[in-house]
Amino acid sequence: MLPSDKTIDHGTLRRLVDAGALIGAEVIGAAGGWGIVINYGRASQTLAVTRGEPRTFRKFETLANYLKELGITELRVHTGEFEAGTADGPSDKRRALGSERMKRAHEAAAYDQWFRAQVQASIDAPRPNVPDVGVRATFAAKREALRARAWCSAGQAIQGPEDDEGRDIRHRDLVKALKWRPMAIADRDTIMEHIAADNATAAVELDAEFEAHADHACRTPTLYKPGRIKGTREIVVHPNDVMIYRVEAAAIVIVRVLHAAQQWPTAGARKGKGE
Repeated sequence: MLPSDKTIDHGTLRRLVDAGALIGAEVIGAAGGWGIVINYGRASQTLAVTRGEPRTFRKFETLANYLKELGITELRVHTGEFEAGTADGPSDKRRALGSERMKRAHEAAAYDQWFRAQVQASIDAPRPNVPDVGVRATFAAKREALRARAWCSAGQAIQGPEDDEGRDIRHRDLVKALKWRPMAIADRDTIMEHIAADNATAAVELDAEFEAHADHACRTPTLYKPGRIKGTREIVVHPNDVMIYRVEAAAIVIVRVLHAAQQWPTAGARKGKGE
C-alpha cells in the first residue's frame, strides 16, 4: 500500500492545475476498475478519496471525462492488472481483491518512475565515467578486507577470483572497454556495506557477481534485455539487484546498480553518494 504522503486529493490536484503546473497522469487498471497516478515535477502521487484510500473509477469513460474536465488530456494507460467484466457490480470479495491489485499496480507505477529517475540522474550527471581498472582495484581491496573479517569470525578464508597470489585469474577477453558512472560505484559500495553488516561472505560473493556480469556485458553487449530508459540495457544480477548499462562506441558504461523490488536504500540515500 502506498504511504499516505504519496496520495493527492481532488482539491489539491485542482489547485495544481489552476496554478499551471505541468501535470502528467498514469491510469492503472485493476479488477475493481481504474485508478490514477498523478506526476508533477519529481513527485508521483496516487489520486485518493478524502480518507486516503486510492480513488477507483469503475468505468474508464468516467475517468477520462474527469481528467478532461480538469484539463488533463494526455495520459499513459497500464492495463496489465485489468480484468474485463469485473468492474460491473463485483462482490465484496472481488472488490477487496481489486482494491489490493490496484494498490500493487500503483506501487509498481511509482517504482517504475523512481527507477527511471535514478537511471536518468546518473546519465545526466556531469562527472565523467570512471575506467574499470581503478574501480576493479578499489573493490578488490574491499573484498579482501571483508575476507579478512570473515576469516577472523569463521576461521577460514573466503575463496574468490583474486585469491591466487592477489592476481585476478579470470579470463577477460573483452570486446569493449568497461567504465562506471560515479553513481553506479556508489550503488555498489552501498550494497556491499549493507550486506556485509550481516554477512561478509554474501557481500563478497554478490560484489564478485557484479564484476562478472559487467565483464559478460563487455563480451556480449546486446545479450541482455533493453532497459526502461532508451539506450540502456538491464541485467538481473540477483533477484534483488539490477545492473543498468549503456553500450557506447568504445565502451560499456555501467550506469546504476538498483534494487529490483523496492526503493531500497531510499532514493535520497543513494543519490547522496558519488555525484
